[in-house]
Amino acid sequence: MIYIIMVLYLLVCVSILDNIWDIYTDMCYSFGKRPTLLNFSLLVGISNDTFTTWATGEYRSNGQGTQSEHSRTVRKWQRECESSLADGATEKNSIGCIFALKANYGWVETPQRIEVSNAQQPQLSDQEIAEIAQDKSKDSDIEPDF
Repeated sequence: MIYIIMVLYLLVCVSILDNIWDIYTDMCYSFGKRPTLLNFSLLVGISNDTFTTWATGEYRSNGQGTQSEHSRTVRKWQRECESSLADGATEKNSIGCIFALKANYGWVETPQRIEVSNAQQPQLSDQEIAEIAQDKSKDSDIEPDF
């Protein structure tokens, strides 16, 4: 009986935090800011490391691991933070958003592949280019006017 009461209490706590998250993100978007778990942790007074342990299922999992309500809720918050950064990277081409996505969410840029097919050789040989350069140097008596 006590176990059931504890589980219900913990579920209510995380649902209250989720409601606070919704209010926090609404405020962020209203003022043109991006939500972050770090700022949210400062707002509610819960360590960011605690959120990490909830997300990985190490803590508050009640034997459910990453399927616990705490884990699912924190991962939902993480997805919203990532989505906000992705929007900033695509809509505004923000370098800061791109950096944060790479640093925090494992995003990588794939190098652009350039393939040269039917590689063209120069139309003039090295000797012909040298002759043209020599002729130009003889013809150009014009001094540049700096």
